[in-house]
Amino acid sequence: MAQPNTPMTDNEIAYSIVDRIEWELGTIELRSDNILQFYPYEHVTGISLEELKIMLVHLKEITKGEPRPYFSHNINLTEPLSTNAKLFIGKHCHEFATAFAISEKHPITRFMAHSIMYLHKPSIPMKLFKTEERAFDWLKSSF
Repeated sequence: MAQPNTPMTDNEIAYSIVDRIEWELGTIELRSDNILQFYPYEHVTGISLEELKIMLVHLKEITKGEPRPYFSHNINLTEPLSTNAKLFIGKHCHEFATAFAISEKHPITRFMAHSIMYLHKPSIPMKLFKTEERAFDWLKSSF
């Protein structure tokens, strides 16, 4: 992915980081192209319900209450979410996101996302992607 203020290829669009929150599990950023993104630290392999509650506060803080297209980099998140955590995501993701793109490379991540999408039915579109590029393309073109 190109850095801000560098020449772009046809598929790349320049952006900068408008706001950033770093906390114990990773980095939440709001980009100048209006995309909200979460990158967990490499050692983070799971998120508890209590951590999701803290994360929701951070996500709502950085968006100032205006939901944005959201990308979650979940390739290292391989520990299953509890049922209550999945319910929490399904119930609250619309508070910070207009759409939810998830990167995944592990069957556990895929299973968790499908559980949220089909059993806990979030009120916003949610989709899985193998690459960040495709996830960002979907968010930019659709939301």
